[in-house]
Amino acid sequence: MAGTVSRIKLLQAITFFVSRTTHCGKAKLYWLLYLLDFKVYAAIAKPVTGLDYYASVDGPVPLMLDRELASPDYDFVEQFHVENLVLEHGRTLLTLRARGPFEPAVFSEFEMSTMDYLATVHQASAARSIVEKALLPSEPWRFTYESAARELAPIDYALARPYTPVPDVARVFNSHRRQRVRTA
Repeated sequence: MAGTVSRIKLLQAITFFVSRTTHCGKAKLYWLLYLLDFKVYAAIAKPVTGLDYYASVDGPVPLMLDRELASPDYDFVEQFHVENLVLEHGRTLLTLRARGPFEPAVFSEFEMSTMDYLATVHQASAARSIVEKALLPSEPWRFTYESAARELAPIDYALARPYTPVPDVARVFNSHRRQRVRTA
């Protein structure tokens, strides 16, 4: 998996977000990556990081990345200093610090502008405030979570695309035909 374009983009997107925002723990990072992937997918039908997201009560969870944070791959450890701080009641707080520089060349101009927008809007916000902004009825995470029969149901990228109804071909054809008859 190391070395694929989506893997490189994932590591660089994480580098960007942990370097450009504050309070970027696991929940906030997951939201930022999710918003990046779904905003870009809505425009060009291709996610940036290649992650699959699952609907949880706290927000979208990229299970592959979630598992990796518990036992990081070599390229992840090379790119980030990972620290889990143990808080009261046994909760942990993940902190990531980038070891290497951010490489913007791996992203398209549109992907870069989307990341920059997300980092600017959510620079100082906590994960909980991002959740509040994502409670729109048509938002893919909310739609999936509310309609799912189980926790961690997969969130379909297609939900990010704007709905455009397919025209009734027979009706369109007949209306053009009537117009030609009247003008002849």
